[in-house]
Amino acid sequence: MKTFEQQGFGLLGLLIVAAIIAAGYWMWSAWPAVKYWFVKPTNFTECVKATDGVIIKTSPEQCEFRGQNFINTNQDTPPLGLLSK
Repeated sequence: MKTFEQQGFGLLGLLIVAAIIAAGYWMWSAWPAVKYWFVKPTNFTECVKATDGVIIKTSPEQCEFRGQNFINTNQDTPPLGLLSK
């Protein structure tokens, strides 16, 4: 089996390959929206992850992703009579 240098790759080639792998890993793990390029979120929590924490300040809270709204069903909302006071 030949080494990288015997195959024509030098240290620079090895560093370029390592940089491409590291950039791909960073895009997939640190950039939340990448995970949702092909898979749509199915609930409020996934929507918040996909939009990097963007929440529409309504009662109850909502999150919008590509035209689809998700409502935070875990949020306690006051009765309607208390909202008008």
